[in-house]
Amino acid sequence: DADEIFVLMDNDRYPAKIIGADPSTDLAVIKIDVPDKPLSVIALGNSDELEVGEWVMAVGNPFSIWLQHSVTAGIVSGKGRVNVGIREIEYQDFIQTDAAINPGNSGGALVNLRGELVGINTAIYSNGFNGGNVGIGFAIPVNLVKYVSKELIENGKVVRGWLGVEIRPLDKETAESLGLTRTEGALVSGLQKGPARKAGIKPNDVIIEFAGIKVKDHNHLMHLVAVHKPGETVSLKVIHKGEVKQMSVKLGERPEREALATKETPNRPELGIEVETLTQDLAFRFDLKEKEGVVVVRVEPGSQAEDEGISPGDVIVAVNKVKVRSTEEFFRQIEKAQRKGVVLLRLSRRGSKYFVALDLSR
Repeated sequence: DADEIFVLMDNDRYPAKIIGADPSTDLAVIKIDVPDKPLSVIALGNSDELEVGEWVMAVGNPFSIWLQHSVTAGIVSGKGRVNVGIREIEYQDFIQTDAAINPGNSGGALVNLRGELVGINTAIYSNGFNGGNVGIGFAIPVNLVKYVSKELIENGKVVRGWLGVEIRPLDKETAESLGLTRTEGALVSGLQKGPARKAGIKPNDVIIEFAGIKVKDHNHLMHLVAVHKPGETVSLKVIHKGEVKQMSVKLGERPEREALATKETPNRPELGIEVETLTQDLAFRFDLKEKEGVVVVRVEPGSQAEDEGISPGDVIVAVNKVKVRSTEEFFRQIEKAQRKGVVLLRLSRRGSKYFVALDLSR
């Protein structure tokens, strides 16, 4: 949204322009106009080769421009982190590090001991008091950066494949209810009008393989679909009513983010809360004991939800006495409740259950 972009380097200021941006990964490519000076270029590493425990360094400008080019050191604390509370970034596959990352560090380099770029610093987990570092920071893997930047340079946007499925994690209880002994794969909780429905995929099917690659979980499937192009025909392995079926599907083009949100969330009333499907990461973040449900991650100040005492970390387990285990199921029940004008939520807070009625006609 900036009117002008400048890059500061060696006490000089150079104009730049945006080549393309990808809100789904929070990445952008800018072109710097430096006609009379060669630019220093960082070597790109391979984030797939990073190992937990490996030393890394974070470079950035924490808190103010007067602290520019600050370097902190730490290790890779984890890989493949998802659902870390950043709703704006849709495709999450973060590197976790304890190298100090503070406000102002976003967009800075995460490098290995060879000086190669392995990630772009993007967020921190904070205790909420001062927004400062508590030893948990996140970076976008450089291999994802390579893919997105190439797409932006060539096309001005990232063109992604699309299945047209609503998916959620396959937990132990759900797997057992479907007669499965493992929790690998992505559970289909709903279908849009699109490629998956045409191919014959049904709700409660479990997608266990995509394009010859075993699907670890629902986030893994999202990434696998996204890196394939519209029009490609890929093979799938799906468990349908206990039987493994082989099928093929011709991918569509993923709708723009705004259009997709409109299709997936029609006429949703403003409840004053933001929710996410309960995952292990969210359970750790909010210290939850519940196994399934929908977690309240934010409450709008002054909303009726706040007036009724709903707080971040509360888990919605049922809507109008119907059990909900994902955001898709939650909003589906909310939409049904719109006709009545009121909805009854059953919530859990530290093991104690309570009910809240919200007026949908406001």
